[in-house]
Amino acid sequence: MLVSGRSEYAWLLIKDLSSTHINKASDKWGIRCNQVTPRVKELIQMQVEAECRQRATALEFKGTQAADINIALWPKILGSEGNDHLQHAIQAQAQM
Repeated sequence: MLVSGRSEYAWLLIKDLSSTHINKASDKWGIRCNQVTPRVKELIQMQVEAECRQRATALEFKGTQAADINIALWPKILGSEGNDHLQHAIQAQAQM
């Protein structure tokens, strides 16, 4: 199945997860869920979106951390002449 966007993916995930998990939880009582209320769908969608935001934040942090490490290593890699260029670049960026 081809999913065209994040909202469609979230909708498919909600549709699948909500009925599957609810049915698993209610099987011991002999109850089957044929339809999920809009509020339950909304809550599941909120959970999916929160997990996406959490993953995005973690990836952004890892990227920032890697960039900071690379910037710290530049002077060693470039040598003294490169260090002068780096200092000018850092100063120019700080002034922006």
